Amino acid sequence: MDNAEEWRGRLPPAGRLSFAVLMNLVQHMLPATDGRMGPILLRSTRSLGFPASDITEVRESSDVGPFALEADIAFMGLYGPSSPLPTFWTERAISDDAGGKGLRDVLDLFGHISAEILYQGWVRSRPHVFFNRHRPQELAALLLAPAGIDVDALEPEDCQRLLRAVPLLLAHDRSAVILEQILSICLDIPVCIEEGCLRFIELAEEARFTLGTTQVRLGQGLRLGTRLGDISTTIAVVLGPMSLESFETLLQGGRMRQVLCRLLRLLLREPLACRIDLVLANAQDGTFTLGKSQLGWTSWVVPKDAVRCQTGFAL
Repeated sequence: MDNAEEWRGRLPPAGRLSFAVLMNLVQHMLPATDGRMGPILLRSTRSLGFPASDITEVRESSDVGPFALEADIAFMGLYGPSSPLPTFWTERAISDDAGGKGLRDVLDLFGHISAEILYQGWVRSRPHVFFNRHRPQELAALLLAPAGIDVDALEPEDCQRLLRAVPLLLAHDRSAVILEQILSICLDIPVCIEEGCLRFIELAEEARFTLGTTQVRLGQGLRLGTRLGDISTTIAVVLGPMSLESFETLLQGGRMRQVLCRLLRLLLREPLACRIDLVLANAQDGTFTLGKSQLGWTSWVVPKDAVRCQTGFAL
């Protein structure tokens, strides 16, 4: 793959990786396109010595094929330190001539399949890995059902986020403290819930005081003006401090804004209005720049250290 070198640069050094950790990381970074044949080719270590770790080297694949990366492993091989074959097979395979390279390719064909079978067995013996890899919706349905959450009505992305907060969801508590913890876990952003926020509600025409009407009686239902202040049905969801990149994704129309609104609709049990406030950690990152800043949102002429913005209500 074109971005194999980029992904390889994100991997820890080979000596610090175990076999299972490497396979899990690679499966997330570069999903296989041809079943078992990819995205990483598992080859035996070209040595007669015993290395200190399962993985001795990870590199970008040099051949055209389904493999984006190659890794040398110190077990399950037909040559190298763990080989069940006589030593001369390893001596021949690790030689640099054409015959040695061809023999190595043939032996690696069987060694790769053996190591892949070992990994598949490792995955199946660990339900949290197996379900997350093959049947994430089934795992989400089993764990979220006791919390009264129907996964069929959720986006797959939301299921993955809620699974991280299952212990809190099973408590059936939706207090401000619990909501803060659930949203912080799901969004990876600090969250604070402020209760008793003032909001003005526009009164309907039939609820306004008008001379000559009979439905409004003095001292019981009389309201002057066209709107009513209320602090019992409004909360403020304050997110941050956060980076400018996260700030922009939570603005109106952003991807994370939609995720946040879906989570609030799911978690709140009372018909509360949720005002969403965003706190930018360093407003200097949002200095007004023509062609880049969003007018009214990230367009401060003289930014301060931190800025809190009210971005409207969750829909």
